[in-house]
This record gives sequence, C-alpha cells and structure tokens, in this order.
Amino acid sequence: GTGYIGAIWSQQAANKSGHRDSAGVGRLVMRVHQDGDHPTQWSPIEVIASGQAVADDHLNTAVARDGSVYLVTKTSLDDLWPQVAQVPLLMAYVRDIFGKWTGHPLSLSEERGTRPIVTLDDERGILHVFYTRPSIHTRSERAIVHRWSDRTRIKFSEPDVAIGQAGLYLNDATSTHQGMNQEEGLLVMCWGSDRKTETPNRAYFRVYQLESG
Repeated sequence: GTGYIGAIWSQQAANKSGHRDSAGVGRLVMRVHQDGDHPTQWSPIEVIASGQAVADDHLNTAVARDGSVYLVTKTSLDDLWPQVAQVPLLMAYVRDIFGKWTGHPLSLSEERGTRPIVTLDDERGILHVFYTRPSIHTRSERAIVHRWSDRTRIKFSEPDVAIGQAGLYLNDATSTHQGMNQEEGLLVMCWGSDRKTETPNRAYFRVYQLESG
C-alpha cells in the first residue's frame, strides 16, 4: 500500500581481506521502484550510511503503513584492529516518508551484539529489536535480548533477555514479517543447543502480549 518497493543492500570494501585490520570504507544503500514504472526503472542509489567498517551483511527491515522504513544492521567495527571501545556495533536507521535517512545507535561494541531483527507495532508506534548477545558468564552461552523504542522518537530501552537459559547457545532470532496486533501478540523464535550435554539443535520461542492503548 505504499506505492513502491525498495531494495536495500550492503557494499563492504571490495578489497577487504581476512586480516582484522583491513575493514575499509563501505556503505549501506537503497534503490526504489515505483508501482507502475517499467520493471527496469529504479531510482538513483540512496546512501543510507558510509564510512569505515559501516557495512556488514546482517540486515533486517520493517515497513510502517505510512511508508516509513526501519532498518537494523550490524557494522564491521569489530573487524578493526586495534579494537575501538564504546562504538556502535549495532545500528538502527529510519527512512521517513520524504526519503530522508537518519541513524541511531542500538548497541555498543562492548555488548558484542549480532544478528539483529526489527519488528513494528504500527498501532502503538513501537519498534521491537531482538539480537544475539554472549552471556556475561561465558562466551559458550548466548541469549536473545530485546530492546524497544517509540518509532517517532528513537531512543532504545536497556536490554532485557527475551530468550535465554543457563548452558544454552542461542542464535538467529526471527519473527513474523507481517504487522503484529494485540490479539496475536509478538512472536520471536531462535535456534539453540546445549553444548555441555551435546543436545541436538532445538527451536525456542517466546510470545509477548501487547498492551492495549
């Protein structure tokens, strides 16, 4: 119902090698195709963000009914050496109805977050973000954590554990792609295994009940 489709992708430095000190200049970009235009007719490239180690291959989006686009992504700042403290490892970007992009830090490098996803409660105007974070006790344990923000004034909450259990290595959060509602709630899922007992991979989930109003 927005009148267009968009394609978003990351352009990491073409000459980036496997060395940890070689994370170069990259960028996140988007192109738009208006409904009714010729299939090969797309807008010029929109640069969402550019700079050293900005781009990575972890991208996830949600679209509001008014056409606003919400993108969460991991940067490649953890590939830099020496590592830099207190830099945004996870970012959220917003494209408003006029096509203007703005960036908002989501999680700093010390948290070591990865694989973020974003879901939108359009009726209440709330963004929900989930991502993987290592346990504070041991890196062999990982949990899925949750932050949220008002979509019109982006400021993310402190993280809370959405799915986690001692001894479990959890990863790759996912959710439904359609909009959520109060009756159905918000579903988040992931896979995980208990590496100590060598159990096979299992699916884990949680349903958040949304408040009315």
